[in-house]
Amino acid sequence: MVLGLLLALAAALTWWTGRDQRAGPAAAASQAQLLAGRLDLALLRVSTQPAAARAAPQFAVMPFEAPADDEELEGLAESLCDALLELMMRGGAPSASGCNSTRLAAQIGLSPGEVGRLLGVPALLSGNLARDGAAVRLEARMLAAEDGLERWRHAASYSTAQLTDMPRDLLQRIAASAPAGTMTMAAADAGASPSGEAYALFLRALHQQRRGDVEALQAARRLLDEALALAPDYPPAISASVSLNSNLASVGLAQGAAVDKQLRQAAAQLARVAPDSPQAAMVGAAAAAGAQRWNDALRLLDDGVARHPQHVPLLHTQAGILLMMGYLERGGQVALRVARLEPLNASSHERLARAWSLLGDNERMRQSTALARELGWGNRVAGFEAWYALRERDLVGSERAWRAQLEAARLPVDWIAPVLHAHLDPAARPAAVTALQAVPEAARQAMNHMFLAYALAGEWDLTMAALDQTRSAVATMWMSSLWLPELAGLREHPGFVPYLQALGLPALWQENGAPDRCTQASEGLWRCR
Repeated sequence: MVLGLLLALAAALTWWTGRDQRAGPAAAASQAQLLAGRLDLALLRVSTQPAAARAAPQFAVMPFEAPADDEELEGLAESLCDALLELMMRGGAPSASGCNSTRLAAQIGLSPGEVGRLLGVPALLSGNLARDGAAVRLEARMLAAEDGLERWRHAASYSTAQLTDMPRDLLQRIAASAPAGTMTMAAADAGASPSGEAYALFLRALHQQRRGDVEALQAARRLLDEALALAPDYPPAISASVSLNSNLASVGLAQGAAVDKQLRQAAAQLARVAPDSPQAAMVGAAAAAGAQRWNDALRLLDDGVARHPQHVPLLHTQAGILLMMGYLERGGQVALRVARLEPLNASSHERLARAWSLLGDNERMRQSTALARELGWGNRVAGFEAWYALRERDLVGSERAWRAQLEAARLPVDWIAPVLHAHLDPAARPAAVTALQAVPEAARQAMNHMFLAYALAGEWDLTMAALDQTRSAVATMWMSSLWLPELAGLREHPGFVPYLQALGLPALWQENGAPDRCTQASEGLWRCR
């Protein structure tokens, strides 16, 4: 099963706003103060990458305005930034900041100067879309971030059949005003271009998917199916379809086996119709990891990032899979890169918090978790808050955070207090085991057969037995928990390396180098610590 991987990477395979459905971001004044004062500390100062190696973006694309009652124009306005970045990356010269950050910046009302300072750009592209009879009227403006003054303006009208020309025309206008040699136009699009009708359906589907509620997801599924019927080989639509099915599975409206099958089919299709696209790398890597073809997953990701070095969803996927593979330092650096490209996107900081947690850097994990929470992803980072409190020996705070997370997932909570006590006091382990054995079977399966619960209690034989029962659910993000500093006892268990060998990970390490917590003692013999 690769459903868990898909659910964990859904934010990488689609265009998320970085917000919880139940909790929006903080108020604008608080948000601006927090980001201005802490992003530099949380991201820039912890980097080992030389400043000269980081290409500064030339501008940021703010969300274009559109009539609130026009689903098609709203979808087009939301997707224009993504389309522009895709075109620039195909030309080999990405020069705009990530799209999710500008969406949130607009939502919380940051000024042009604040956006420019936080994203490190000197200019902002903004504009609006409106109906012009049967056509769509585009007005775009490039503004100086420092003072908000207009540098240039561009206006044009497009029929439905011409909508796919809009991003390329706008990019040509941007390139014409850029300094010589700083931008390169792509010779041709990767993959098949959709018709205007298919593109309009695709945009409407994205608009519904971003809403995120059940009815909107169902509407997105219908619209995307119509778009794919007209443009079956359009890479963004194929990738969005995979992500959408994962979202539907997360709310109980799709089956895991069907999602797995679609992922494999989509990977094969993208490899055939658009092998050099970032979508082919993302979906292909997810399918390869799910099939335990780790070398294929790593190759697809490395090749894809080499071609699309600032493609945020692809980098997000790469960071997650590297952490699963045990390449913690490398995965952390990729996560840091994503957070620089998308500093206002909660998912960037969630992935970075995961890397810090696995590396045992509690303070940086706390910083990234706080940023993700401030940006609206509180319930998705509660687990990191629980780990932080536990590592600080704050049992009350850790229990409170874990209970909240378990209750949100509708899982039993009575076992967590004795387990946390056992984590700090080995004498309390018998009581913890008794509490864990009382958990109903359905809940045990939902929690990967209590794998992490037994690990927290320090019961390594029971942890290994639980791990053995998860073999049909490998290639999910929980696999990265194998590398937590607190699980050293599990990694030293005689059954651990054989378990990894059955998954094929040592073959990956043999070819690509040892992971952070394992070494090769001799030919074919690995030891983990």
